[in-house]
Amino acid sequence: MIYKKIFNVNTLKQTAFNDWSHIVLLGSILLYAFTRFIDPVASQIAQGVLVFYMAYFFVKNPDQIRRDPMYLLFIGVIISQIATWGSVEMFHPEIQDNTLKIDKLGKLFLFIPIAWGLQRKPKWVPIVLLTACVGFTADLLFGCDFFAQVALAIQGQRVDFGVRNAQHTSMVFGLMVIISIFYMAVADKKTKMGIAFLFFTMGLAGLTVTQTRQTFFGIIVAVGFVFILSCFLTKLNLKKIMISVVMMAVLFGTASYSITINHRQNEAWDTIKTFTDPMPENLQTAGKKEILAYYISKQKDSGSGLRVKLWLGMLPYVYQNPFLGWGSNSIEGLIKNNPYFINEKSVTNMGHLHNFHITLYICCGIIGVLLINGIYVWLLLSSFRDRKQIPHGDQWFLLSVGFVTYWQVINCFENFSGFWTGVFCHNLILGCIYAHYFSNKKVLNVYSLMKW
Repeated sequence: MIYKKIFNVNTLKQTAFNDWSHIVLLGSILLYAFTRFIDPVASQIAQGVLVFYMAYFFVKNPDQIRRDPMYLLFIGVIISQIATWGSVEMFHPEIQDNTLKIDKLGKLFLFIPIAWGLQRKPKWVPIVLLTACVGFTADLLFGCDFFAQVALAIQGQRVDFGVRNAQHTSMVFGLMVIISIFYMAVADKKTKMGIAFLFFTMGLAGLTVTQTRQTFFGIIVAVGFVFILSCFLTKLNLKKIMISVVMMAVLFGTASYSITINHRQNEAWDTIKTFTDPMPENLQTAGKKEILAYYISKQKDSGSGLRVKLWLGMLPYVYQNPFLGWGSNSIEGLIKNNPYFINEKSVTNMGHLHNFHITLYICCGIIGVLLINGIYVWLLLSSFRDRKQIPHGDQWFLLSVGFVTYWQVINCFENFSGFWTGVFCHNLILGCIYAHYFSNKKVLNVYSLMKW
């Protein structure tokens, strides 16, 4: 009996498939992490493997993964996008290019196969993050004229190192700072501490030369919130307090210097001032449309001014189709046909809203907003609940809080979750965090929500 069990052909095939499939998945994760910035073709191949595993999970349902809250949210998002497409086809045929694109939001769930692949090897998480940092650094060095960019930065000009634009480059540097702070907090060897500090320094330097206000704001809010929360979760000694104070001082100093050399803070204050100035007397009794048109006309064609124009002009669409939205391809058409932007070519040429939250609401309605934000709610709940069962559990929970806070803040000023740069960072970091949840569960199911 033992002989037959050991040499059973079906058993050997199943074991071999499981081992090889896991190796393929791990290899794809590393390839995805390293090549996303430097080799889009190789990255697309790796991403295709991740998509295949999403389908595999649905068909094979290993360890009841279809009952996992994240996967249920993924299924909900797919159904929601189909429902939105159908409603627009039926009730708003005037919307052009209403093609069904379930990948618009579905791609934000590719962190699930990443987490699944890393669950058996949680120690690979820092390797994956380091691989991504090395790949990003290689793109900075070889994907553009690096020294020319450095020369411009020394002169005080804003640079982007060829990564879409400076906002997206800055977003990556901001995540590098947050991840580095986390690993400096949990490092048990000087070598690990040194690597983390190296990327922390690199991240701060990158933040300085990319001069992006929302990134600094997001980091300062996230780090400050995490520090306050850590006072209630972990025992702080004087050394930790001093390190945290120094970190905050460095971040504030870097932000102040970076924004000052570009004089961009005055532009933001001018935009805010348009709402604090008293309204003209002739508008005191005017209707909503006239008041809205007045505030839109007051905005300058600056970075913050154009954003506010866009957001104000889209308010009428917020009240229409509140549950399912206008469809994933509706934004550009709604901007171009907006009556408030008839003489605003600078606005109509922008093409998107520079705010993921508003974009998500208009495209997918309240249902889409709830489903996507359910990702972050469950990430925080699961990280908090399981923090005592995994090594450095408190720190991983604080990292979850820091990432979610940072991500929500910066997406208020740019549609990061709608572009490949943001999708990549979102999936990689969520995959690394959620891997610890997977590794701590023998059977995954939504009913674990009730077991606190």
